[in-house]
Amino acid sequence: MSTPNGQGPVKHTFDMENPFQMETLVEWTVAPMQTPGGQRLAVCFRVPNVTLTLVLPKADAESLRDTLSQAIARMSGLIVPHVN
Repeated sequence: MSTPNGQGPVKHTFDMENPFQMETLVEWTVAPMQTPGGQRLAVCFRVPNVTLTLVLPKADAESLRDTLSQAIARMSGLIVPHVN
C-alpha cells in the first residue's frame, strides 16, 4: 500500500501504551462502489465513537488482502495478555 502521494510504502507503528488503541466492538462492511475515478472497494469500520471508510483502488485492496493474509498466518492462536 502506498502513501496518498505515491511516495512509497506506508510505515506502521503501534503504540501499545495508547489508551485509544484497544479492543472494542466493531462492525465492518466491504463492498465495491463506483466512483468518478472508477470502481473502488469501500471498507467501512464502525466502532462506538467513530466510523472510518477506506475507498481503495483494486491494487490497494489486493495489497491490503495480502498484508492481512500474511499477518493472520503469523498468528499463533495463543492468548497473550498485555501487561502494563
